[in-house]
Amino acid sequence: MTSSLLFNITTFAYFISMLAFFAFLASRTKAVGTAAMLVAYGGLLAQSVAISLRWKESYDLGMGHAPLSNLYESVVFFSWTIVLIYALLDIKFKYRVIGAFVMPFALLGMAWAQLGMNTGNASVQIFNTSIRTFPNSLTNSMLLHLQRKEPFKADEDAKVTSKVKL
Repeated sequence: MTSSLLFNITTFAYFISMLAFFAFLASRTKAVGTAAMLVAYGGLLAQSVAISLRWKESYDLGMGHAPLSNLYESVVFFSWTIVLIYALLDIKFKYRVIGAFVMPFALLGMAWAQLGMNTGNASVQIFNTSIRTFPNSLTNSMLLHLQRKEPFKADEDAKVTSKVKL
């Protein structure tokens, strides 16, 4: 199972959860709210596994970095973060009506990451979703090539202060 398939499952789970939260908002039935939250938890679990797999895939490719190096990964991480924060709030306060406002944002983020980056051009799609290293300008590779220099030493004449007459 690949991370892309799990991200697609996550998008579908967030869609079902959003619809269930809308039904909960309309009906105020506790069972509907619980079902909506369970589907959201399932989507969060699938997304957590997908992010972990994506991280492992970057290590397998020899890059070894967190999956935050491109726009696709950043949007996926943002969706994961807002659902995680909502899940923690739900565990503490059990205020399920907020899910009707949170899950659409998570769904839009995942749907845009999965579908919105598909421009019809296969090479652009591969570029948008591929695992890449951070740009060199962000990692400051110049620091790796610097050598230690001797500290500056001033001449004895430089230690004498100038006298100023006004």
